[in-house]
Amino acid sequence: MTTETTDSITKGMQALAAMETHAAHLSEVAARLLTEHSGGLPELLAVRAEATQDRPHLALQPLDADDAQLWARALNVDVTVRIEDGGENTIVERATAEFTVDGVTVRIGSCQWYSAKQWAERIAEAVAA
Repeated sequence: MTTETTDSITKGMQALAAMETHAAHLSEVAARLLTEHSGGLPELLAVRAEATQDRPHLALQPLDADDAQLWARALNVDVTVRIEDGGENTIVERATAEFTVDGVTVRIGSCQWYSAKQWAERIAEAVAA
Protein backbone atom coordinates (compact mmCIF):
# COMPACT_ATOMS: atom_id res chain seq x y z
CA MET A 1 0.00 0.00 0.00
CA THR A 2 2.90 2.32 0.64
CA THR A 3 4.13 1.82 -2.93
CA GLU A 4 0.69 2.76 -4.31
CA THR A 5 0.55 5.90 -2.18
CA THR A 6 4.07 6.90 -3.17
CA ASP A 7 3.29 6.29 -6.84
CA SER A 8 0.15 8.41 -6.74
CA ILE A 9 1.97 11.18 -4.88
CA THR A 10 4.78 11.07 -7.43
CA LYS A 11 2.30 11.21 -10.31
CA GLY A 12 0.49 14.10 -8.65
CA MET A 13 3.70 16.03 -8.14
CA GLN A 14 4.72 15.39 -11.76
CA ALA A 15 1.32 16.66 -12.93
CA LEU A 16 1.72 19.82 -10.83
CA ALA A 17 5.21 20.42 -12.21
CA ALA A 18 3.93 20.02 -15.79
CA MET A 19 1.05 22.40 -15.07
CA GLU A 20 3.42 25.01 -13.65
CA THR A 21 5.68 24.72 -16.71
CA HIS A 22 2.68 25.11 -19.03
CA ALA A 23 1.39 28.08 -17.02
CA ALA A 24 4.72 29.92 -17.26
CA HIS A 25 4.97 29.29 -21.00
CA LEU A 26 1.32 30.27 -21.51
CA SER A 27 1.91 33.52 -19.65
CA GLU A 28 4.86 34.38 -21.90
CA VAL A 29 2.95 33.61 -25.13
CA ALA A 30 -0.18 35.47 -24.00
CA ALA A 31 1.78 38.56 -22.99
CA ARG A 32 3.64 38.54 -26.31
CA LEU A 33 0.46 38.15 -28.39
CA LEU A 34 -1.42 40.85 -26.52
CA THR A 35 1.52 43.26 -26.56
CA GLU A 36 2.41 42.76 -30.21
CA HIS A 37 -1.13 42.74 -31.61
CA SER A 38 -3.40 44.83 -29.41
CA GLY A 39 -2.53 48.24 -30.86
CA GLY A 40 -5.45 49.50 -32.91
CA LEU A 41 -7.54 46.37 -32.35
CA PRO A 42 -10.88 46.31 -30.55
CA GLU A 43 -10.86 45.59 -26.85
CA LEU A 44 -11.44 42.02 -25.74
CA LEU A 45 -14.32 41.12 -23.45
CA ALA A 46 -12.20 38.40 -21.86
CA VAL A 47 -8.84 36.69 -21.95
CA ARG A 48 -8.93 33.22 -20.45
CA ALA A 49 -5.86 31.12 -19.75
CA GLU A 50 -5.87 27.44 -18.86
CA ALA A 51 -2.79 25.40 -18.10
CA THR A 52 -3.28 21.74 -17.27
CA GLN A 53 -0.71 18.99 -17.04
CA ASP A 54 -1.48 18.15 -20.68
CA ARG A 55 -1.66 21.48 -22.46
CA PRO A 56 -1.71 25.27 -22.30
CA HIS A 57 -4.75 27.00 -23.83
CA LEU A 58 -5.50 30.70 -24.38
CA ALA A 59 -8.96 32.02 -25.27
CA LEU A 60 -9.46 35.55 -26.64
CA GLN A 61 -13.07 36.77 -26.62
CA PRO A 62 -13.89 39.79 -28.79
CA LEU A 63 -17.30 41.46 -28.63
CA ASP A 64 -18.67 40.15 -31.92
CA ALA A 65 -17.84 38.48 -35.25
CA ASP A 66 -16.58 41.73 -36.76
CA ASP A 67 -14.08 42.18 -33.92
CA ALA A 68 -13.13 38.48 -34.09
CA GLN A 69 -12.32 38.92 -37.77
CA LEU A 70 -10.11 41.93 -36.99
CA TRP A 71 -8.20 39.97 -34.34
CA ALA A 72 -7.86 36.96 -36.64
CA ARG A 73 -6.55 39.12 -39.47
CA ALA A 74 -3.98 40.71 -37.14
CA LEU A 75 -2.85 37.24 -36.03
CA ASN A 76 -2.80 36.03 -39.65
CA VAL A 77 -5.38 33.26 -39.18
CA ASP A 78 -8.73 32.49 -40.77
CA VAL A 79 -11.94 32.90 -38.82
CA THR A 80 -15.06 30.81 -39.37
CA VAL A 81 -18.41 32.55 -38.95
CA ARG A 82 -21.51 30.41 -38.44
CA ILE A 83 -25.09 31.64 -38.39
CA GLU A 84 -27.48 29.44 -36.43
CA ASP A 85 -31.12 29.43 -35.47
CA GLY A 86 -31.24 30.29 -31.79
CA GLY A 87 -34.93 29.46 -31.45
CA GLU A 88 -37.60 31.85 -30.24
CA ASN A 89 -37.03 34.22 -33.20
CA THR A 90 -33.32 34.63 -32.46
CA ILE A 91 -30.24 34.26 -34.61
CA VAL A 92 -26.86 33.29 -33.20
CA GLU A 93 -23.66 34.44 -34.91
CA ARG A 94 -20.52 32.57 -33.84
CA ALA A 95 -17.03 33.45 -35.00
CA THR A 96 -14.11 31.16 -34.17
CA ALA A 97 -10.48 30.64 -35.08
CA GLU A 98 -8.11 28.16 -33.49
CA PHE A 99 -4.39 27.98 -34.03
CA THR A 100 -1.17 27.21 -32.20
CA VAL A 101 1.57 29.62 -31.17
CA ASP A 102 4.74 28.07 -29.74
CA GLY A 103 2.83 25.05 -28.47
CA VAL A 104 -0.04 27.06 -26.96
CA THR A 105 -3.49 26.48 -28.42
CA VAL A 106 -5.07 29.89 -29.02
CA ARG A 107 -8.78 30.30 -29.71
CA ILE A 108 -10.51 33.48 -30.82
CA GLY A 109 -14.22 33.16 -30.20
CA SER A 110 -17.30 35.33 -30.09
CA CYS A 111 -20.99 34.59 -29.85
CA GLN A 112 -23.64 37.21 -30.47
CA TRP A 113 -27.42 36.77 -30.18
CA TYR A 114 -29.78 38.85 -32.33
CA SER A 115 -33.55 39.12 -32.50
CA ALA A 116 -34.98 38.49 -35.96
CA LYS A 117 -35.51 42.25 -36.31
CA GLN A 118 -31.94 43.09 -35.26
CA TRP A 119 -30.60 40.50 -37.69
CA ALA A 120 -32.62 41.95 -40.56
CA GLU A 121 -31.27 45.42 -39.72
CA ARG A 122 -27.71 44.04 -39.60
CA ILE A 123 -28.11 42.44 -43.03
CA ALA A 124 -29.61 45.65 -44.48
CA GLU A 125 -26.65 47.68 -43.15
CA ALA A 126 -24.19 45.21 -44.65
CA VAL A 127 -25.88 45.34 -48.05
CA ALA A 128 -25.95 49.14 -47.98
CA ALA A 129 -22.24 49.40 -47.15
